[in-house]
Amino acid sequence: MQNTYDVIIVGAGAGGSSTAYFLSQHNLRVLVIEKCSLPRYKACGGGVSLKFLNRIFPFSFDPVIEKQVDSLRYQFLGIDLVVPIPQGEMAMVMRDQFDNFILSHTTCDLLQASVTRVVESSDLVSVTTDQQQVFYSKYLVAADGVNSLIRKHIFPDHIPTRIPAIEAEVIVPESIYQNYCSGPTFIFSKPRFGYLWIFPKKHSLSIGIASRGLHGSTLKTILKQEMLTRGISLENVPLHGHTIPVCIRHNRLATKRIFLVGDAASLVDPLSGEGIRPAILSGCLASQAIISGNPLSYPHQVDRQIRRHFIASTIVSYLFYPLRELCLLLGAPNPFASQLITQIIAGEKTSLDLFLWSILTLPVYLTTEIIGECLALVRGSKARDAFLDNVYGYFQSENQQTKKS
Repeated sequence: MQNTYDVIIVGAGAGGSSTAYFLSQHNLRVLVIEKCSLPRYKACGGGVSLKFLNRIFPFSFDPVIEKQVDSLRYQFLGIDLVVPIPQGEMAMVMRDQFDNFILSHTTCDLLQASVTRVVESSDLVSVTTDQQQVFYSKYLVAADGVNSLIRKHIFPDHIPTRIPAIEAEVIVPESIYQNYCSGPTFIFSKPRFGYLWIFPKKHSLSIGIASRGLHGSTLKTILKQEMLTRGISLENVPLHGHTIPVCIRHNRLATKRIFLVGDAASLVDPLSGEGIRPAILSGCLASQAIISGNPLSYPHQVDRQIRRHFIASTIVSYLFYPLRELCLLLGAPNPFASQLITQIIAGEKTSLDLFLWSILTLPVYLTTEIIGECLALVRGSKARDAFLDNVYGYFQSENQQTKKS
């Protein structure tokens, strides 16, 4: 009986730790099996929505917040565009501390081991580790990442669509750090179907590159060259290569007693590569299905609450990347549209909402800017700035009132 649990979770990342937390709140006996010593490093940009976290968890994440974000920055065609976002809505974290912080709020058993074998029967699941231990449970949650052993076992024909990526944590001079400390920077340069990024942490920068159709050596060369133009040397800096399992086609997520969550389920946004929020949300949904005794509800809830966003992202990616400079030039500076960005990060809107709203509000945005420039010619730049602040400020306040309603 000591080796028998209500639920066994394989993997203690954001998805596995969140699943363990939600299950333990209902007094279920939970075992988390993690192959690495905790806290363990994970290559990740680490951008999280505080609105989402506050909605899902009853505790504060302040102890593991590396940096509060007050803007998003886009660099393309020699343009350096900064888009302000409301404070307190987005932050940066280190995944080792973030994942372990969630797990620290959980009442569960924790075992450092690798899973070597999984057998599902009609009434339970048996799990064998590399230490020759065998555990039994009513349900098994696979949160063991992109190379999930359990996914390969239960769905051998499920081959994720993978995007190669390279990431690193870099300590830079203070003068360079100050250039990037206000928020994430997205760089759209050489990779046609991808981007580079610079995300600020407390004392370092997380830099990276991801792109479809390019090999690791090519990505590494582009990353080093692009960072060097910004004064960021990657000499003697460990580069972490990995693949991002994006959700493009409809894959199976569960059997009668086994659930896939997070990267193991390929629940990563096809446009942005965001994986933290889908991992946490899928863990929450798997927990709800287990607690309710209705495991078959899990795939349906994932389709409704996660995959519909990914369908929108897939559509937008096919529209955005072939024309990305034009899209960024017309859409990114548009304050009417940029108000939706934090709602997308929080999972309240889809990227398709942003794309369509950018098109619909483009005439209003351009007209407003033209009137502002005319005012600048007649009455000076202060009159233009006051006019634009009033127009965009009024829209923002109306939008906030609408969301509260």
